[in-house]
Amino acid sequence: MCVSDRLLKQDIAPVDDQQIVDAVMRMPISEWSYKSDPSIRHIGPMAQDFRAAFGLGKTDRAYDPVDAHGVTFAAIRGLYQKLLVQEARIELLERENAGRHRPHPD
Repeated sequence: MCVSDRLLKQDIAPVDDQQIVDAVMRMPISEWSYKSDPSIRHIGPMAQDFRAAFGLGKTDRAYDPVDAHGVTFAAIRGLYQKLLVQEARIELLERENAGRHRPHPD
């Protein structure tokens, strides 16, 4: 469980969803196993890369799941915003294209 009560937080500031998407796209994501249990595979970023990309947390040896959740939510929002822009552009282009290809009256 992630405690996320607004009343327990301070210095709340919005994030730029597009910057988050860009940082996620630059951050290496790997498949790996812990040396202590090589039979179990995981997928995700290295803590050092996460820290370099977002500057979150208190160490570059681990990252907090609450930060990973926040990055994920912001990236989803950023991608959805891009999707809406693309859908609007496609709709406009389809309308323009339909207008150019109307049959001419004889």
